[in-house]
Amino acid sequence: GGTGGSTNYGINFGVSVTQMNGAMTFQNITGGGGSLNTLSQGAIPASNTNHGIFVASSVTLNAPTILMTDIMGGPGVGTSTTTGNTGLYVNSGTVGTSATRLISVTAGSLGLNGDDAKVFFLGHD
Repeated sequence: GGTGGSTNYGINFGVSVTQMNGAMTFQNITGGGGSLNTLSQGAIPASNTNHGIFVASSVTLNAPTILMTDIMGGPGVGTSTTTGNTGLYVNSGTVGTSATRLISVTAGSLGLNGDDAKVFFLGHD
């Protein structure tokens, strides 16, 4: 997902995607961000909003099965829930429809703050 700075996504879904058969599978996806080498030097990377998978507003991922394994937010320090380094960040989009039978997500974050979430859905109750 890129190196250095902020807003480095492993995968950025800006448009809807429909897969009619089989499984939509994502594995070992990591957001970019600041260098972890700075941690060994005592400095915290000042990088945020580095998501493993980002689903934009009004975007729908549709498949019979959706599998996301080892989806990680990048290194850095998020300063709020909306700027954290999140594994799966759904920004008012939709993952799965009534035709989806299974959604499985294993996600985490390499971020160093409580705002660096594993999975975050914005705009959902």
